[in-house]
Amino acid sequence: GQLIMQGLEGYKNNTLWGHYQDKITAVNYAANEAAKYVEGTYGQIGTFTEDPIKFVPDNAVTIQKEKWSNKLQEERAARAVNYFMSKDWKKIHAVAIVANLMAESGLSITAVGPPTKYGRAHGIAQWLAERKTRFAKMYGMPVLGAHFEKQLEYVQWELDHSAPLETLAKRELKKTTNVYQATIVFRQRFERCRESEARDSTRLGYATMLMKKEY
Repeated sequence: GQLIMQGLEGYKNNTLWGHYQDKITAVNYAANEAAKYVEGTYGQIGTFTEDPIKFVPDNAVTIQKEKWSNKLQEERAARAVNYFMSKDWKKIHAVAIVANLMAESGLSITAVGPPTKYGRAHGIAQWLAERKTRFAKMYGMPVLGAHFEKQLEYVQWELDHSAPLETLAKRELKKTTNVYQATIVFRQRFERCRESEARDSTRLGYATMLMKKEY
């Protein structure tokens, strides 16, 4: 109860839970954190503490190309490529997906994008609006309360089930025959950012770097 009140107080003061825009989300998140505390798991990856990987929003500074931010980012990238390959994606397609996620968020699970007319984007894929809301309904927690594997799982779920746009992204991605084509197609069909914000050179730089590794 004390943690829930702390969450509400933080919401009111726009400090502890300042990323959340409504009281219901603040209560749900605080209750989720309280449950983790009781179970003895508070503080592990997945709780809403600042991610060691620093997220740089698109409208601030361009994320560095072909350079790991730190060892955790490199390790997460490998886990992500392996995850998507385990879902029957070819290496070029798994790499294309992960290169896009790196460009979107740096693979930071607590990434919060700049303000837009749809609100702020959250998580490794920078989900907005109904895609962000659906995550919370499916998993019983907001994107920012979810660990890395859960967010990867949601990317794959959207590709498999979220018609018509994300399932179309899957079909179009399957048609590509090289990693560069795959990277651009995934950006266009799944991420669907404006061309002026695409930063394709960054995405392709990450794809080049990831293709050099063995998985």
